[in-house]
Amino acid sequence: MKKEQLLGTARDPHFIPGIHKYCDRWCERCEFTQRCLNYASLDEDDNSHGSKTEINGVEFSDKTSKRLALAIALLKDVARKRGVDLDAIDTVDVSGEEEAKHSEADSHELAVMSMEYAQSTGRWFKANDQLFARKREELLRAAALDLPGANPEEQASDLKESIEVVRWYQFQIHVKLLRALMADDFDALDDGPSDADGSAKVALIGVDRSLAAWSVLLAYFPEAQDDILDFPAALERIRRITERTFPGARSFVRPGFDTQDASWAESAELFGIDETRPMT
Repeated sequence: MKKEQLLGTARDPHFIPGIHKYCDRWCERCEFTQRCLNYASLDEDDNSHGSKTEINGVEFSDKTSKRLALAIALLKDVARKRGVDLDAIDTVDVSGEEEAKHSEADSHELAVMSMEYAQSTGRWFKANDQLFARKREELLRAAALDLPGANPEEQASDLKESIEVVRWYQFQIHVKLLRALMADDFDALDDGPSDADGSAKVALIGVDRSLAAWSVLLAYFPEAQDDILDFPAALERIRRITERTFPGARSFVRPGFDTQDASWAESAELFGIDETRPMT
């Protein structure tokens, strides 16, 4: 998508401003993809596969390089309009500050706990291939017998859904918490709704859905109860500490998802978005 096309599309009142900032990136399951500018721009570039482009000595796929070039062009335009000299910015100092912020966030108990949860989840799934294989064979036998009252297809669907949910949020909880901890307004949470709260809310949604999914897995694999119970326990600890660290997270209003299909003007006003005001 070209710069002029993106700017024109961004002014389309059909799109909900900022909706992509606080989503779980599970586009295949999202009811707002047709109203998401980020999804529209990704979809536009989906025909770029396979080939590579080099930018500043770094190799990118053509799709990624196009998006990077577009982002740089837009950044330069905004900087020029606001009188900012990008060449005068001390990148050494900025990178040092970012590195320190990242290091501090990485050492926060939420970051440590969520990463441990993600890694231990991966280890559990890897170690229990046979558990899932046995359940698969059991459900196939039940389907072949076609017993009255049995519904192995539904059971298989429930099991597949729960596994997909756990695996989708496995690392995303950590990523969203890290983003919340690194947000510029993390130290000003008492001042009202913040970007940090928004990211923390997405992490909490992932925790909630993962807790529900683990409960389904527990029902299907009672023989693995001792191991499985460790994961809901870990998630519950993460949930409590997240809610304590980000007290405004649960009440944070995400554009689109929590605004009940708000109009462009309502969303823009709510989230202070002025740069892409719709054309009249």
